[in-house]
Amino acid sequence: MHHEALSEALLGDTVGFNIKNVSVKDFASLHSPALGRFAVHDMKQIVDVGVIKAVDKKAAGSSKVTKSAQKAQKAK
Repeated sequence: MHHEALSEALLGDTVGFNIKNVSVKDFASLHSPALGRFAVHDMKQIVDVGVIKAVDKKAAGSSKVTKSAQKAQKAK
């Protein structure tokens, strides 16, 4: 995906965006397809919908640790 700063998206444009700190689980194995669906709301309007088909799990401890989490671990 090419990243360009857009001030406005027109009807029919494809827009991608990054979302941080979202917990996602793979519900396809539970035979409940409705649980893998999501909607993005903005100003009380649905702006996007999608289906989570697969989740790539990271190795334990490979994620970033925030400064506040580091301070909390030092305090213990």
